[in-house]
Amino acid sequence: MGALVELYAQVGLLGAFALAFVAGAASFGIAHATRRGLGLAIVAAVIAIGTVLTLALLVDRARLASTPGTLEEARFVGDGPTAALLVLDRIPFTGRRKGFVYRLSSVRLADGVRTARTVLKKPATWVGAAGGRAWWFAEETGLTARDPATLNVVAREKNLVDRNPTLAGGVREADLLADGALLLHAKNGVSRFRLDPVTLVATLLAPDAPAVAPPSRHGAHLTALLADPPGTASTDGRFIVRRTAAGAESWRHAAADEVRLLTAHGSNVVAVTAHGTFALDARTGAPGWVSPF
Repeated sequence: MGALVELYAQVGLLGAFALAFVAGAASFGIAHATRRGLGLAIVAAVIAIGTVLTLALLVDRARLASTPGTLEEARFVGDGPTAALLVLDRIPFTGRRKGFVYRLSSVRLADGVRTARTVLKKPATWVGAAGGRAWWFAEETGLTARDPATLNVVAREKNLVDRNPTLAGGVREADLLADGALLLHAKNGVSRFRLDPVTLVATLLAPDAPAVAPPSRHGAHLTALLADPPGTASTDGRFIVRRTAAGAESWRHAAADEVRLLTAHGSNVVAVTAHGTFALDARTGAPGWVSPF
């Protein structure tokens, strides 16, 4: 079954349907041409194999959606109604080649609903949110921009090269700068480019240009600003503390894992643990929605 998970990640359900259809059509042609029982037997065998394969892939798709994952990366993006949490988690599979399947999910902070999920064969590194896009970097696919809500790919490294031929050598690493632009390091280990995340125009930086220090991509941000009532929320991993003008109040959250990431959204405090996300009412500490990975 683990090998089928890998097959699903590489081929997909539509590919399985297409394969079964083409094979069935070819076998039907053989049966029609020969008008013999052998051709009909081939048709029946292909239909049976296609059905079993498709059902197995459906089972594995359900497994990919329901199996609890372990957190790899989590980032909050956007503001207001469009605010979302992007989560990259992993689930193990067994088969002829042991390893992990990586899932990238988008969770709406307003109600904890997962709006999109996609499966990756390899892990990706978070670069940042810029130009209304979520940017990721992976050795296999290079620099990629996705729509934060749908996770659809809206820009690939190939698109950047098409618009900027000077990037033809490829990108080795990318960072988000404090002003919202992207700093690209070329694979030649020397050239650096400043990329506008909206126009996708890259500007070659002079070799003697001073080094640009991007903000840290790692580390938990465990303090959040509250709007109602005004104040802050922070955590030591097990307890969440609300501080307002009236004083401080501590709540112990019910999650089994310690908090890795924290933010405030509307009247909620939203926290991320190693295996899921939950919300608490910022005024009372009462539990709200829960969204497991």
